Amino acid sequence: MIALSFGLCLWLGPWASTARAADIAEEADLLFQMGIRDYTEGAYDNALVHLLASYRLVPNRNVEFNIARIYEQQGQLDLAWTHYYRYVQATPDATARADGEAALGRLDKQVARVKITSVPPGATVYVNRDDLGSRGVTPMTIALPAGKRAIILDLDGYVRAETTAELGLGRETRTAVELLPAPPTARQASPTANQFLAVVRAGSEVVVTVDPSTCSLLPARVAGAGKPRPHPGRGGLEVAPGSVLATLAPLPLLALDVTVNDLTGRTTFLAREDDRELGDAALLRTWVFDRCTPTGGADAKGGASGLATALESLPPASRAVVAAVFAEWAVTRGGRDVPKAMQACTNASCGALVAALVAP
Repeated sequence: MIALSFGLCLWLGPWASTARAADIAEEADLLFQMGIRDYTEGAYDNALVHLLASYRLVPNRNVEFNIARIYEQQGQLDLAWTHYYRYVQATPDATARADGEAALGRLDKQVARVKITSVPPGATVYVNRDDLGSRGVTPMTIALPAGKRAIILDLDGYVRAETTAELGLGRETRTAVELLPAPPTARQASPTANQFLAVVRAGSEVVVTVDPSTCSLLPARVAGAGKPRPHPGRGGLEVAPGSVLATLAPLPLLALDVTVNDLTGRTTFLAREDDRELGDAALLRTWVFDRCTPTGGADAKGGASGLATALESLPPASRAVVAAVFAEWAVTRGGRDVPKAMQACTNASCGALVAALVAP
């Protein structure tokens, strides 16, 4: 049996009234004592219930250390590692946190970890589903079961973001998300039909804007380079498999923001280091490439050549991912030698890619 750490130190903010503070302190201490009693009697599940309830009332690192030890004893190593990590982060004294650091070293190779950051920080983090409760706020590091996990970030004043992390035992995966400020005014939704707006961003560069009336490529540089086409509603993603986007690694941040009837969500596309796959490329096809028809009338400087010039003027990192986005579009139109044209554009010669993109 793992020995627990006794003692519950309570701290309450100055905003609480004296009576309320006393009530909280008494309840937290009672739950703590019940948890210790349950543990000594071998009722580990009950011990966890009481200790977690005590911690919710008054966050305390000693209680968190006890929670971690019980999880470890029960074989729930992901949860054990996460609570040990929080204990270490909350313990300034090196001697006091030594046991927690030893526990992390003991478990590191047995769990999959993910470090989640956001710009700006302070976003609430959900894993897979938001109806199961949050896991904390960014920046944070937690252990989760190995495999593909959906990471959802929510912050007031910003568009909710979702990305996918591929976690492996014994290693730490890092997920960084740039949050998009929420639009200052809501779009007016039609009472009879869905209104949508899809925007693809490569870093800070807006690459494609799609709405019911226009499809724009590099809208800040080239206007009117595409036109919308009828898109029947459908329940699934009936799109071609594979993605030329997967041929670039490492891939800069690529985000698809979709607004439907005033609700906006973000999907980020990050290439996995092991196989360079982009599992959500189908979403890009469905919302953008399947809703737009590119045209040669890009601007007053000569149609398609104007688009090529705009592409070539981009910084190299942005041009690489923008070229991949347009190559994906060209593939849907049956373009030939698209990967070769994409690579040429990555190297600053974008005429062949634009020709494949706008050719009938």
